[in-house]
Amino acid sequence: MKVRIKESDYVTLQRITSPSFRRDVELPPETGCILLIGKNDHPLNPALTVATLFAPGDGDLEERGFDGLVFSSQFLRRALLEVRRRALPGFLTVHTHPLAEDKVYFSPYDNENDPSLMENLYELQRDGVFGSLVLGRSSAAARVWSTQQSSFLPLTELVVVGEQIRSIPLDGSVRHPAPPTAIFDRATAVTGSGALATLSRMRIGVVGAGGTGSLLIELAARAGVGEIFVFDFDRAEETNLNRVLHLRERDVNSRTIKAERLRDVIAESGLPCQVVNVSGGDIRQESVAGDLSCSPKFGPRIKV
Repeated sequence: MKVRIKESDYVTLQRITSPSFRRDVELPPETGCILLIGKNDHPLNPALTVATLFAPGDGDLEERGFDGLVFSSQFLRRALLEVRRRALPGFLTVHTHPLAEDKVYFSPYDNENDPSLMENLYELQRDGVFGSLVLGRSSAAARVWSTQQSSFLPLTELVVVGEQIRSIPLDGSVRHPAPPTAIFDRATAVTGSGALATLSRMRIGVVGAGGTGSLLIELAARAGVGEIFVFDFDRAEETNLNRVLHLRERDVNSRTIKAERLRDVIAESGLPCQVVNVSGGDIRQESVAGDLSCSPKFGPRIKV
């Protein structure tokens, strides 16, 4: 399960936790905050979304050292009340491990104390969703606890959504992108292998395969996007010939669906991009729009 956070909240998260990673302090203290979360219950691709960042105030961090952090009961109570006020499912506690660099894991102290905290939270909100996130200098790990408090579900990825989309693994490691395929060799001079790796995991939805949509589909495929969902049910007409990429007179004569023609061209190009024409094509219908999030293979999603 992924966690999505808007860029402004992620910047605030970095600011709050930055004292733990100062190079000029030998043993910097742990610090933390709470992330209030919403939940997308899609049957194949559920995700958590950070609704807001709940920053600590004076006295909210009861104990704070380089090897431990304790949130005050008042801080946790205020967070839970805010969860109820906003009709949210729950929250994630966040704390740092200042000495962790490229690898970070939940400590024995975390593993000993998290279950009792989660038990208390679930007693107060039986149908809630509660978990924890730990940050190292350049790594992160996260988990959501079950209602039985005896097991947890590891969270897989933190997706930062803003002017750009960043993907941060939540398995405690630093992701080193695989080298791009030879077809993108010239592109790495501009984007770098990291950007190409991110694009390859993306699913992009394009509404309409006309003059603008066909260009977007072409450019996205050539940029390295892994999967493109196209929402369009129109068939080729003569007036489309000067506007829609790759459309031919024979397509007009045979009344080819425009999106199918674009799908076939991308497939024939050899680009590592899968174009999916959504059945029905009318994104105004809930059953059709839901297809945008049905594939568990790909990660961050953006609709154009």
